[in-house]
Amino acid sequence: MLIRLYDLRHTAATLVLTAEVSPKIVSEQLEYASVTFTLETLWHVLPQVQETAAMKVEALLMDEWDVLERFSAECRTIAAGSQII
Repeated sequence: MLIRLYDLRHTAATLVLTAEVSPKIVSEQLEYASVTFTLETLWHVLPQVQETAAMKVEALLMDEWDVLERFSAECRTIAAGSQII
């Protein structure tokens, strides 16, 4: 099996996009004319990147929710303590 230089460039670009590096950076590294060309060429990677981004946002929101829940519990504890005077 013959591996062409083009194949190596495409594989490297795919790996970098999968690692969530900005398409702009990938475009510059490959010396493509535009980010649009990069995205059109490597479109097959984007669903995985989109899913990863959604999972990260969900994790951030869940973490924020946990912080809010702990804060609310602390406020209730403080409020309950101030009523016992």
